[in-house]
Amino acid sequence: MIKIINLNEKTLEEIKINENNCINCKKCYNSCPMMSKYSSSPKELMKKIITDKGVDKNIPYSCSSCEVCNLKCPKDIKIKEMFYDMRKDIFNNDKKNINDIGYTSVKFHQINSFSPVFSKSFSNKSTKKLFFPGCSLSSYSPEIVLKAYEYLKKNIDDLSIAFKCCGKPTLSMGDVDKFKIYYSQVENLFLENKIEEVIVACPNCFNTIKKYSKSVKVKTIWEVINENSIPKNLINHYNDLDIKFSL
Repeated sequence: MIKIINLNEKTLEEIKINENNCINCKKCYNSCPMMSKYSSSPKELMKKIITDKGVDKNIPYSCSSCEVCNLKCPKDIKIKEMFYDMRKDIFNNDKKNINDIGYTSVKFHQINSFSPVFSKSFSNKSTKKLFFPGCSLSSYSPEIVLKAYEYLKKNIDDLSIAFKCCGKPTLSMGDVDKFKIYYSQVENLFLENKIEEVIVACPNCFNTIKKYSKSVKVKTIWEVINENSIPKNLINHYNDLDIKFSL
């Protein structure tokens, strides 16, 4: 049996406004792999949520936050934000109910990510530029992180590195208060060391730091590679690679 989790009045009012403005063109719906699983149209989905005064937790937590829906909507309805507001309500009203969809794992991941054991400050405190690889790449391959750092140091003067998480997993779960606590560590790192530019290797880190640390310039490692070229020993190395990909 599907459990409907109550939403706050403010969130329901926003959904009512969105439902009223929706012309049911399905441009968002046809671009989303999630919505078709739970409804026949976005308008129908919003009407059901309004009628139930709540939502099946799997609906907002299935949203990938890719924002394609927002870009497709001719009425400029902020659908991504609507689903995220539902996440915040679910977390605040019934967070025990999201343990089975990954909250427990995220919670322990974040506790470890911000612990002194796994979170290290950078080496040279006189630098103004910082490589911030993030927790995803660091856990996937420390070797790649160190090689990337070596490459960056050859092309950027006075660069240091910090092994920290940006806190995005906590924010994605809807736990805004805990995210603020976690991210304050990141912000303090930048401010206390007068960091001016942060180079990231993770899109989540890029978006999070860009939004919450206005005092620093944020750049991806791909931009640095584009500006300085790849290492000479890798030029033309993958000419025979028959794979299409995007960054």
